Amino acid sequence: MSAIVLDIETAADEELVGELLAAGPPEPFEAPANYKDPAKIAGYIADADAQWRASVRNRAALSPRTGRVICVGWAWVDASAQSGEVRAAALAGPVEAELIEQISVLIDGDPDTPPRLLVTFNGLSFDAPYIRLRAARLGLVVPGLLRPQPRYRLEPHLDLRMLLTDHDQRALGRLTDWCAFLRTPRRPDLSVDHGAGIQAMVDGGDWAGIERLCVADVEATADLYLACAPLLAL
Repeated sequence: MSAIVLDIETAADEELVGELLAAGPPEPFEAPANYKDPAKIAGYIADADAQWRASVRNRAALSPRTGRVICVGWAWVDASAQSGEVRAAALAGPVEAELIEQISVLIDGDPDTPPRLLVTFNGLSFDAPYIRLRAARLGLVVPGLLRPQPRYRLEPHLDLRMLLTDHDQRALGRLTDWCAFLRTPRRPDLSVDHGAGIQAMVDGGDWAGIERLCVADVEATADLYLACAPLLAL
């Protein structure tokens, strides 16, 4: 079966983060009732506001309402391949629309030989809805394989995390944990934190470094997909 493994990296959308911070917290902060000293009250509120602002920035990349796609990685996989043989590619950059259009080209670009299966790890919960909402914000077409599908379905979007946890969204286990469990030859690159670390790389313009991280994730996901053959009758 023709399959495409897909992964994205995300970072803060500074415009949306700025709007959220300018609007302020949902509810005004209040000091505990036993605080009587005006200076202590002001200090408590200032600390609470600073923590809220830091939280908004630290978590911005996780939500399409405050984050944006900054890298897309992919690999074509045939069921006859051996784990470790598949090679991935990635494209990173500051223009989000170009990255989402690249996803559309990969998935829908060749009407004669479209992929029959989209493979992700946690893609049903994160990658697919993230791309859909960012595409909607930019006025772009959502690729067909990224549209919502009924729960418990394994096609046309195979989320390996859902397969391995029997669709338990609260189950523990990162991509690297499942790769270790199934003894795949390649693992994600954990040398850089995929939150603050990637944001620092974006701020520094290290697009090549981001591509390397994304490629490692895609190759690990491809190996995991092939290791799941007994579960999928590949």
